[in-house]
Amino acid sequence: MDAPVRFNLVLNSPDRRLLYLSLRLLLDGLLLRQQQLQRVENYTERTSLAKLLRLHRSMSFKLVGVLRLDMAQVSQWPSIKQVVSQLPSQLRQHFYGLQLQFTHDAATDPTVIGQQERALINWLRLSTGYFEAPLLRSLLADMIAAWQVCLESINADILRVGTR
Repeated sequence: MDAPVRFNLVLNSPDRRLLYLSLRLLLDGLLLRQQQLQRVENYTERTSLAKLLRLHRSMSFKLVGVLRLDMAQVSQWPSIKQVVSQLPSQLRQHFYGLQLQFTHDAATDPTVIGQQERALINWLRLSTGYFEAPLLRSLLADMIAAWQVCLESINADILRVGTR
């Protein structure tokens, strides 16, 4: 299947549009966490950021596979504007607010690890209500659960180190 046909699949399906936007948020989060990991020296923070980074990476690859996109052709993927313009206004506003959190980490509190991921969980929960395909709803539920387990693990690590 050539690239334009795959991209039409993304643009023409409401479920795939939401998955695609979730993928773009995951990729933004991946870049953000890579940048933060390079700047942080504290072991606990580095470990926490590495956990988030791994989860961003694995979920991104999962969605790339589901959407049948080619990572070598990211520059040819549909634009975010193109996809967001087809969303209901509530989702559109929520997406743009969340995207700002992932692209401008200075706008968020750097002392709160996982803040963006909590916002991502809210996006996934909101998106789930718009999905038509039960399998994709199930995929989102699994993603939400994985993020919650990861964030709980990070909180436990921080509490354990804090009590020493």
